[in-house]
This record gives sequence, structure tokens and C-alpha cells, in this order.
Amino acid sequence: MKKVILFTIVALFSVAVQANEVATPVESADKYMTHGKNFFTIQGQAFVTPTRVDVRVFNRFNRPVFCQGMAYGQTFQGMMLNSWFSSVIPAFGYGYAYVYSYNPGQRFVRGWGSFNCRFY
Repeated sequence: MKKVILFTIVALFSVAVQANEVATPVESADKYMTHGKNFFTIQGQAFVTPTRVDVRVFNRFNRPVFCQGMAYGQTFQGMMLNSWFSSVIPAFGYGYAYVYSYNPGQRFVRGWGSFNCRFY
């Protein structure tokens, strides 16, 4: 019998990206994340403000996990911004990833995150 455990995880490492520096398609972001039989995918909670997207993940396990992930933000004009991170999240710990936009014409309207993790 297999046990299925659902959880959310966040990285304590953050990366800031300005709107005028990086505008890459979402499809290209997946190449940075590690995949394999020991990794599992986690969906983070996103909090969107006009100038910042915060993606939060919580580790519900009683042991640390290693995570790689992407935080995404879409602006009012349709530009997609993202940032990549890699970090170890302690047991019962939170982690955050950020995407910033300082350009007044590029305000965020939505954001999300994607994480691949394994036990550390």
C-alpha cells in the first residue's frame, strides 16, 4: 500500500528580476529545473502586488528537502517575467521566491510558481 502525502514547499533563497532586464518565454524556464524519479513537483502559493510577485512554499515533512523552482509574473501588457532559484528548505520551514517590476508601465496582474523537490 502506498501512502500519498500532499504538501507545499518554499525556498529561503530569492532572486530579484527587473522588468527591463529579463523577459523570457515560460517554455524556456523548464530547462533549468532538475527532473528524475527522486524529484516531485510542488505548486506554491502566489501573492501578487503591482510591483512584486511573492511565491511561498511550505515543507510539511520532518526532514529537509532540496528544491529548484521558478517564480513567474505576468504584467498588464502581457510581458512574462521569471526568476529561478535552488535551495534547501528545513523541516517545517518556509521559503520564498520573488519577481520584481519597477517599471510603472509594467504592473503585475498575475503570478505563480513551480517547484521540483527531493528529500535532502
